[in-house]
Amino acid sequence: MSSTKKEKGNDKIPDFEPPCLDEHLERKLQVLPNEWYQETRYISDEVSALYAFYQPTQGPFIIVPSVATPDVQIAFSLTIFSSHDAIEVEQLQDSMNVVIPSKWIEFKTAGGSHLYDKEFEQKSDNFTWVNNPQFLLKLESRDKLPVKITLSRPEKAWKKAIGLDLVGCMIGFYVFPFMTSTNFAKDHVINKEGCKFVPWNEVSETVWLEGNEFS
Repeated sequence: MSSTKKEKGNDKIPDFEPPCLDEHLERKLQVLPNEWYQETRYISDEVSALYAFYQPTQGPFIIVPSVATPDVQIAFSLTIFSSHDAIEVEQLQDSMNVVIPSKWIEFKTAGGSHLYDKEFEQKSDNFTWVNNPQFLLKLESRDKLPVKITLSRPEKAWKKAIGLDLVGCMIGFYVFPFMTSTNFAKDHVINKEGCKFVPWNEVSETVWLEGNEFS
């Protein structure tokens, strides 16, 4: 809700309640097509600045400091100046926003979907699904918690491949309770209802998990 000051001789100036930070803010993984963003120019190795005017109803915003090339380690400071005195800035907690880079490598970790397993394939050489990358997820709390999992890939690197093989480039992920054996059965999938393969560059699902180990 907004209210409007009505004073003779002045324009209508609305009073807004500044947006507050959401406790569920997430790390930005990539800039998706048709998504709004502003970017500075990488022309200096000492300072980078952005001057912009934002409406009170905009935000919250995610600021991502970066250098032009990867694997460069250097300290930096982030300074924000504003004519408004109610600014709230908070660094996202790494423990609640974990990002792990990985890749599918041909003939090694590019195992395909569950269709490439003994349930659907007859030749053992085609049991490649188990070769896919796997990650162990541990929850410190024993309570049942919502966990959002996002799988993403860079649009530019995949654009040509998707155009040539739309179905073959679909992506998705499975969530299993942790088991010491690698004999994963489809009946054990926790996100069975939400598990789907799509030709998008980012797919997310929120799964309710209790404090155990998952892979």
